Order: sequence, then C-alpha cells, then structure tokens
Amino acid sequence: MEQAGGSPGVAPLHTEAEDEMMHHGRTRTLGALGLAAGLAIPVCVATSATAAVPTRADATEILEAHNAERAEVGTDPLQWSDSLAATAQEWANHLAEIGRLEHSGSEGSGHGENLWMGTRDVFSDSQKVSYWTAEKTYFVPGQTFPDVSSTGNWQDVGHYTQMIWYNTTTVGCAVASDNENDYLVCEYDPPGNFIGEYPLGHA
Repeated sequence: MEQAGGSPGVAPLHTEAEDEMMHHGRTRTLGALGLAAGLAIPVCVATSATAAVPTRADATEILEAHNAERAEVGTDPLQWSDSLAATAQEWANHLAEIGRLEHSGSEGSGHGENLWMGTRDVFSDSQKVSYWTAEKTYFVPGQTFPDVSSTGNWQDVGHYTQMIWYNTTTVGCAVASDNENDYLVCEYDPPGNFIGEYPLGHA
C-alpha cells in the first residue's frame, strides 16, 4: 500500500499584514505506514535559527476545527491524544530551532503529519488549521486517492484529506515559536492519504 505526500505548489493567502503563504509536501512509498504531508509557510522566513519557545496549543480549538470538517463529510469525530501532542511538541520545538519546515519522519511510528508555519502571534490555532481546511474547495469525493482534486493535483487537497480521512481516530498537535514565526505540528493516527483508498471510506 502506498501513501503519499507531495511537491511544491503556491497559493497566495493573505493575513491582515498581507503575508503571502505557500503550501507544499512530498511523496513516499511506505508500505502499510503513511505520512500526510501538509506544509504552509511564509515566503519570507527567518534567516537564522533562534531558541524555540514552546507555546501550548489550544487542544479544544484545534479539535473542534477538525471535527467540524469531519462532521460535514460524515466521518467520525477525532479524539485528542496527549501522546501524539507530546510527539508534535518535540518536532515543533525542533522546527522553531531550525527556522524552517521539514517533516519529522513520523511515518516510522505510523503517524500522519500536517505542518504549518506563519507570522508569530498573528494567527489563532483555528486560523492556522483553516489554511488546511480551505483546500476542500478542490476536493472531489467519490474518488480513490490520489485522484481527489479538481485541479488534477492531489497536493492541493492533501492536508484536508488527512484531516477528514475515514479511519483516522486520534490527533495531537503542538505549537512552538521563534522570534518571527509560529510552527504548528499535528500528528494523526492512523495516518491517511493512502493510494487506492477512498478518503471517506466509500465511493
């Protein structure tokens, strides 16, 4: 069984400060494991690493944002996992230290992973997640992954499909910051975005 990530694509998304954002991911063959690759990063980022500052993610806000999307498509609500959140915190801290996004290799633990990065203290946690949910504009239900985007590029919906994936049951997220940016990491179990499967579990 193959599970996918992605390659670069650009989408302008504007904050109050009109920050431009871009999304990208990666593709992997992982057998029975998988990685949900979701990145959202500002075009202009810190040029040097700074000390990471852990910031407690609002578990209720993030979980509600996920479950609102899942209710809309009829998949079961997720439960919060403190264990996944702890894993996410470790990686969020690392990202804040290096000042850029990269995946953790969480597929080795069988987790899916979505990442986000944006200007520090500008976005609420639900706003951070909204950059992933916005991809539903392009989602095509009733098709097997990766043929799930009206654009013809599954990477345009890969964050969203991990959020709503039919047999994902738990999520845990964390935030860390450097001097310029916040970094959100969400870990999912079981992972989604498996090639040949329906995101909603059915056609």
